[in-house]
Amino acid sequence: MAKTVRAKEATYLDQETKRTFKVWHPQVKFEGRWCYLPDQESRTKLQEAEDEVTAIEQAVQAARKIEANKTRVAI
Repeated sequence: MAKTVRAKEATYLDQETKRTFKVWHPQVKFEGRWCYLPDQESRTKLQEAEDEVTAIEQAVQAARKIEANKTRVAI
C-alpha cells in the first residue's frame, strides 16, 4: 500500500522578531502529488503542528475527509 500521509518539518523566519521557528506541516498525497493543508489563521497560512506525531494525525484526518468526499461524489 502506498504512503498517503506524511509530516514535513519546516523552518521559517519571523519577520517581526527576526528569529526562526520550526513547525511540522501535515501533507496528504492527492492525485499523485503531496499537498499541504491550508490554514489562513496560522503564521505560515498552512496547517501547523508542534511535533511530527500531531502533524501525521492531522494528515490522517484530512485524508479521511478527502476519501469520504470522493465516495460521495462517486455515488
